[in-house]
Amino acid sequence: MSRVCTGVSHLKAAARAGCVAGAMLLGAASACSSSPSPAARGTAVAPVVSPAPTAPAGIALQALRRLHWSALPIDPLAPRDTVITAWTGHELLAVGGQRSADGAAYTGADAYDPQTGRWQVLPSLPLVARDAPASAWTGYGLFVWGGTSTPGGRPQDGQGLRDGAILDVAHRRWTMLPAGPLPALTSAVAITDAADHVIILGGQPDEGANSSGGVPLVSRRVASYDPASRTWRTLPDLPAVTGHDLVGLTAVRWGSRILAAATWQHVVHTAPGATEGNGGVDLFLLDSKQGTWSRFAVPSTLSLVGADLRPLGSQLVVAGGTMCPPFAACPASLNTAFTLLDAAGKARTGTAGVPIKPGAATDVGDNYVVMTGSQITGPGLDEQPGDTAGFDLATGNWVALPSARRFTPQPESLTWTGSELIAQSPDGWIALGSTG
Repeated sequence: MSRVCTGVSHLKAAARAGCVAGAMLLGAASACSSSPSPAARGTAVAPVVSPAPTAPAGIALQALRRLHWSALPIDPLAPRDTVITAWTGHELLAVGGQRSADGAAYTGADAYDPQTGRWQVLPSLPLVARDAPASAWTGYGLFVWGGTSTPGGRPQDGQGLRDGAILDVAHRRWTMLPAGPLPALTSAVAITDAADHVIILGGQPDEGANSSGGVPLVSRRVASYDPASRTWRTLPDLPAVTGHDLVGLTAVRWGSRILAAATWQHVVHTAPGATEGNGGVDLFLLDSKQGTWSRFAVPSTLSLVGADLRPLGSQLVVAGGTMCPPFAACPASLNTAFTLLDAAGKARTGTAGVPIKPGAATDVGDNYVVMTGSQITGPGLDEQPGDTAGFDLATGNWVALPSARRFTPQPESLTWTGSELIAQSPDGWIALGSTG
């Protein structure tokens, strides 16, 4: 028999939280005042040109195969987990997190420069300690909003928050956001659109209603924030489907629109102590400029529940999902689904499943790279934490990449800098980027 031991996973943690993407934890160990100076409240934020690094299709994976993993210099705030990470085009930002040793949370921030190999401590987030805020990188800096307070380090005793701040990386300072139209939300999603506006959607409101299956419902409200004018705009709600209780939400920018994956549940109580139910994922596209939603139809056989959605070239990766209804108990599977969709929702045929269980993922040029935090052993199976693989969009093949097994990482994020691949886990930071 095979033995499956799945470690902490950024992708799976997001699925458990019901929402996604940037739903990290910030805490109080080095929290600064929640009442910043007047200058910090009203300072205009200048744009910072920080395009995401790219690499020619089919070349990046070949280059990565010649490299090896090594530990980064010690992070001044490490070791920690549930960190907000963002690549600015020049450096890797790391904000907040929990100390791995005792779980204490804080609002500290720092940045790693791959060119110098050094960390620089940044000003702490000027907000009260919080769990599961929304975050997104824009050309204006790192945006952080909402979440739940953590009195005494206990988010279960906290209250929802509806304030936020943005980090101007050029001037190394935070600016408080003006009050917006959304209520306090925990685990909301923040995505930057084509106009560099931040779209916030999803999240769980304080004392919100429950689904038919007893799971907290996710908000359908949507708003947009423009960092240049420091103004908010209310957008149309996420469309509702009759009988589909919204219990989770992920989102990603795909071309000029935002793709939202709405996880739903429908449970019927047939008798005392007996229930029947179903669930799945509805896909919608948001044109944030026009303020309109449209349904995105895909094959009904697509494994969408808990999947990682990520643009790759003109296509969309759907990886690591299942057809098991949300919050249902289903048999474990050693096969990890992987599909490519085009803009019309048509699936590319002949693509093999992910060869390892994804723990964290990123795109490297026109390639999709995953690292596992799982251990799977058995006849013909030897998967260990740190094993890494990449999908080459040009050839349609998976490629085994150098493994980071000796570090036994439980990856929470992968970041491609244009020259090296950085993995963050509770034990620290490692990089695939040296030929020596």
